[in-house]
Amino acid sequence: MNMSRIVFLLAVTALGCGSDIDEKGAQALWDAIHAQDYPQWGRAPGYDTPQPTVRAHGQRAIVYLNQVMLAAAAGPSIGAWPDGALLVKESFDGDELELVAAMEKQGTSWFFAEWTADGEAKYAGEPEVCINCHSAGGDSVLSVALP
Repeated sequence: MNMSRIVFLLAVTALGCGSDIDEKGAQALWDAIHAQDYPQWGRAPGYDTPQPTVRAHGQRAIVYLNQVMLAAAAGPSIGAWPDGALLVKESFDGDELELVAAMEKQGTSWFFAEWTADGEAKYAGEPEVCINCHSAGGDSVLSVALP
């Protein structure tokens, strides 16, 4: 294989990796959760303090739930989280904030996003890596059980 073909294939492969990041969607969600001051939201049951996590999101985590998700969790049994349900997970390595992840229910699907502590998007949209792991949860949520 000649060098120009190798360079072309590497370039195409690199472009394909970017498909796991919806940059505009990630920025919009980052801005929205910060405008809503997510650390003031209610916390998921059992997450009053950072809890050990075996998931891909750091060593310890706190999970915050917006009002839509809190109301659904407190209500009667549901089969799926309602549109607008939103959770934010802060993940820590020791006492250092390592990353922030969020999931927002948009119609019948979830928009996933994960950022470094300073807001650089790592994943956003419907990345296969997120969907594959989260498919084990009730309506794709692993930290809060459906009522």
